[in-house]
Amino acid sequence: MVTPLLEIVEVTTDAPIATGTSEQFSSIVDTANCDGVMFVVRLGSPGADRVVRAQQNTINSATGMADLEGSGKASGSSNTIVIDVALPVEQFVRVGIVRTTTTTVDGITIIKYNKAKQPTTQPSGTLGKAVVGAAEGTAGS
Repeated sequence: MVTPLLEIVEVTTDAPIATGTSEQFSSIVDTANCDGVMFVVRLGSPGADRVVRAQQNTINSATGMADLEGSGKASGSSNTIVIDVALPVEQFVRVGIVRTTTTTVDGITIIKYNKAKQPTTQPSGTLGKAVVGAAEGTAGS
């Protein structure tokens, strides 16, 4: 039997970030009871000087966040950068977005996966619908 992805992941989003050149960060994600977290970062405009990197910490605090070795990815000519942190060594994870020339961060989608507690209930602010083997017909709302 197929398990819909929506039942084994938790999806949240961070608000867009205004244009600028300062480094910005995603929300800090508690990875307890999951195998990892994927960050999908959408930039307003790509560029070699825009780098997304993962960081981790033993406590839920921006102070003490440390870069994960090898996690940096420059956007180059792509607006979307995906960083997947599987089996993090420390419990709290986030991404940093380095912008040395002006761009926006259109959004960050955060996907916690393989949660030990299944099925997953999506957090407030996230609506989802799993559809498995459905026939064609009225979609509803």
